[in-house]
Amino acid sequence: VNLVLERFANRAVAPIVEVDCKNCMDFADEFSRFAKEDGIAVRNRTTYLNKNAETTEVSALAGDTQETDILLVPNTSYSSGAIIPRLADHLQRKDLVVIGGDGWGDWSSSYVGKVKSKFPYAGYRLTPWSFDVKDKRHDRFFKAFKDSKGTLPTGTASLLSYHTLSVALDLLPA
Repeated sequence: VNLVLERFANRAVAPIVEVDCKNCMDFADEFSRFAKEDGIAVRNRTTYLNKNAETTEVSALAGDTQETDILLVPNTSYSSGAIIPRLADHLQRKDLVVIGGDGWGDWSSSYVGKVKSKFPYAGYRLTPWSFDVKDKRHDRFFKAFKDSKGTLPTGTASLLSYHTLSVALDLLPA
C-alpha cells in the first residue's frame, strides 16, 4: 500500500487472484482493506483457478481494469508467469505496473519466463519482511544486533531468523 501511495499516487488497483490459493486470497483481502483505508481505489476482484492460468480467457482476467490501473497479482509463480505476459499483451499499455506477492517469479517454476510479452511492464515483488517495520520485536532485534555487531543489519536473513525464533519463544509458557 505504501508503494502505491508513494510511487503511483492516484492510480487504482485491480486485484487478479487465484481463488484456489488461500495465501493469495488473504494477501489480496488485507491489501484491499488497507488500500481502501488509505484512499486507494480498489477495483472488483477477478479470480481464476490455478490450473486454468494458461487457458482462462484473458479479457475475463482483466475484468474491469481501467487504463491506468495497477494490477495486484499475489499468486503462485506458475500462474503469475502464465497470466502476466498475457495480460500485458491484452492491455497493450506502455506503463503497466504489476505488484505480486513474496513467491512471485520463482524461476524453479516450469512456466515462468516461457511466456513473452510484446509490451513491457514493471513488476514489483513484495514481501512482508521489512527493516521499516516498527514494533517491539524489531526494535529488540535492531538493538541486540547493533550491540553485538556495532552496526545495523543490511540483509533480511538475520531479521528472518530472529523473527522466527522470537515467535517460537513467545509461544512458550513462562
